[in-house]
Amino acid sequence: MTNLQRIKCFLALPFLCLLLVSCIYVTDIGKYWQKGIIDQSIGGAWLSGDDGKDCMSFVVSGKNYLAIDNGKKDSSLYRTLLLGDKKFLMVKDPNNKYMLIKYTVSEDKFTTYMPDETKKEDFLRDYPDSGMIFGEGDFTTATIPVLNEKSIEMLEKIAGDESYWKPASVQQRVKSCKTPDVKH
Repeated sequence: MTNLQRIKCFLALPFLCLLLVSCIYVTDIGKYWQKGIIDQSIGGAWLSGDDGKDCMSFVVSGKNYLAIDNGKKDSSLYRTLLLGDKKFLMVKDPNNKYMLIKYTVSEDKFTTYMPDETKKEDFLRDYPDSGMIFGEGDFTTATIPVLNEKSIEMLEKIAGDESYWKPASVQQRVKSCKTPDVKH
């Protein structure tokens, strides 16, 4: 699947598009999906976009979060992977494809981060055996072929090094999402 195809899969859900451009794709997540937790700090409704029209809610469903984006239920599942004091949102799409999104929650702001493409060469120099694959083109992406102890150790190191990241999106907590009337 190309980067453009990945993005197009989620175009119906604007808020999720913001998350997609800030993610690291994972081909084989191994045992780490089972280690995911529910992070209570992301529960609830989040408003994004300059026009204030894109709203997404995270709702607990069993061991996962479900997302409702502008009134439409997303079929992906969400969990949080804790790496030290850093957090990654794990996303499992309906085709069992996985993504990791670095995030923070402070006060009433939910901020996602994307790898800083200007630091790609520094990363490759500092972590030559990381196994991470970087995509080219309109959307800079990173892929971890196998999430294992070695890649987790590397992720934990770079998660704590803010020079490798830049903010991708900032959402504001709101009481609830206002959904437009749906006409059938």
